[in-house]
Amino acid sequence: TSLALDVAEVGPKWVETLMDERLVRPAANPADVSISEVATATDSAYWLSPADPVVRTVVMEQIDPETERYLHQRWAECLARIGELAAASWHFRQSGVDGRAHELAYEAAQDAFQKNAYDRAASLFGLASELAPEGSRSRWQCAAWKAEALAAAGDSEAAARTFEEAAEVAGTR
Repeated sequence: TSLALDVAEVGPKWVETLMDERLVRPAANPADVSISEVATATDSAYWLSPADPVVRTVVMEQIDPETERYLHQRWAECLARIGELAAASWHFRQSGVDGRAHELAYEAAQDAFQKNAYDRAASLFGLASELAPEGSRSRWQCAAWKAEALAAAGDSEAAARTFEEAAEVAGTR
């Protein structure tokens, strides 16, 4: 859980007090946190995260499902804008926007494959395949790309199984 606070809106003293009491800490990287009420990040924004996992859990338990989906979607939009496609995909999925989650997972997988990060690519192609509509061409293509990534990573057994699964999904077997 992270939050972007506009200092002009809440005042630096409030942020200081929360940090002095060790209730929040600066978030190292907004892309690494799970959910957020995200203000438009400006130079005057602080990214904060609850300092204690218990505080994070208590806060998350107080959020109703509709608000949680809304916050995931807002966070996903921000992550997509800064190029954190895999993280954005996960948050879009959590918000119920599976089409956008699929697109971003596929883009992130392609990027990982091009960078020779084959294990990462396989995982992301698998996610993209899951998120694609049932029976769609994209579903079996992503499964086939997952198999390609597994083969490139040197896992020929998993690649062979995944190619068979892709063929079944495509209905060519």
